[in-house]
This record gives sequence, C-alpha cells and structure tokens, in this order.
Amino acid sequence: RSKAHLLAAVHAAIEAVASDRIDYFPSFEIMMDDLRDYRFYQETDLLHPSRAAGDYIHDKLVDAYFDQQEAHLRKTMHQIYRASQHRPLQPHSSNHQAFIRQQADRVTQVEKQNPHVDVTHLRAAFPRSPVPPG
Repeated sequence: RSKAHLLAAVHAAIEAVASDRIDYFPSFEIMMDDLRDYRFYQETDLLHPSRAAGDYIHDKLVDAYFDQQEAHLRKTMHQIYRASQHRPLQPHSSNHQAFIRQQADRVTQVEKQNPHVDVTHLRAAFPRSPVPPG
C-alpha cells in the first residue's frame, strides 16, 4: 500500500495496454520534491497545496503534454476568460466598449484559427453591438 506499489501498478497497467497515449504525470513527486517550502502550502493548515503550488504543477503539466501552439491557445483562452469576468465601473463608457470590441475580435480570431474550439460562452460575454445605457 505504499506509493512505490501504486507507481509500479501504474507502470504495469501502461505496459499491459502498450499504448503511447497513456502516461503517468508525477504531480505528487513534484509537490514532495520541488515544492517542499511552506509557501507552497495553504496558510490555514500547511497541509494542502497553495494556489502557487497548483499553478507550478499546472505549468509543468502543460510543458510536458502540450506543444507550443496548444499552450498558446490555452493561454489565450484563459486571458479571454479572465477578461469575461471583468465587471466595469462604467459599462457604457467608450473605453469599456472598446475593450468589449477588442475581446470580441480575439474570440473571432481564436474561432477562425481553431474551428474545433467551442467559443459560444465567450462570444456571449462579448456582444458585438454596444451595450445601451440603462
């Protein structure tokens, strides 16, 4: 019931299937070896990984399994999503309307370059027509 037995079982399962599409990502080992410092654990209990630890491990996962084009798409989608969460103080201002048009253009660009990606939820967040004052 040790970690070594679990890891051996994972490798045996991978070999049994004989597929290059199955792999083991060592997130636990990264946490234990690379992120031993207390700053990588939540302050409330010093037991659970912090946001910084999750981000570090996520970056390692992206580096290991995504090519540059996929990583760039993921980053762009994340930026657009973050922009969709923005709540303006003055939604009818010309600056905010320009921001909406800019993000709508980014969504269109992603859609054209990656027709397999569903951007419906992002398209709804950035309507092409200006928001009327209300």
